Amino acid sequence: MLTWILIVVGSLIVLLAIVFVVATLLGTRLSPNHTVQATLHVAKPVAEVFALVDNLEAQPTWDKGVTRIEPLPDDAGRPRRRMVMGRNSFVLTDTTRQPPTQLVRTISDDHKFFGGSWTFDFTPEGSGTKVTLTEHGVIDPPIPRLMMKHFVDPAMYLKRQLAAMARALGEEPRISEAKRLA
Repeated sequence: MLTWILIVVGSLIVLLAIVFVVATLLGTRLSPNHTVQATLHVAKPVAEVFALVDNLEAQPTWDKGVTRIEPLPDDAGRPRRRMVMGRNSFVLTDTTRQPPTQLVRTISDDHKFFGGSWTFDFTPEGSGTKVTLTEHGVIDPPIPRLMMKHFVDPAMYLKRQLAAMARALGEEPRISEAKRLA
């Protein structure tokens, strides 16, 4: 009986090792870079929508995924903060700020899992606003790169952010054009 248990357990370990090696090899063949985009339509004016996103310190009050925001020293005059989301944390740097039309934040994962930037473009749309959020991302580890490319909605985090913004503005999320650009 013990022999069969050892054979089964050994076989499972070998199978998991093969899956791990294959996933790693497939992931290394994919580019670590990606670009995804999603668009939100809201009835609020551009200045109000820009102000919501620009005030990063208030984000924990309207985005349930954000635990807290910690101020950090500026980087050459550019504001930096650490965003904590449960066990994950990221350093966000405002690299471009052109009120009320554009805000670009560079994202550095404290655990070196991923990085990149989020570009918020705010465009008047009648009396409302069209917010286009574009992620230029880098996923370094090969297995998560494989998972994000083939098994996960690449715009998942963008859509979550835009939906939280809409709710903070007192609206139901109207998200369109979520797509992978590269």
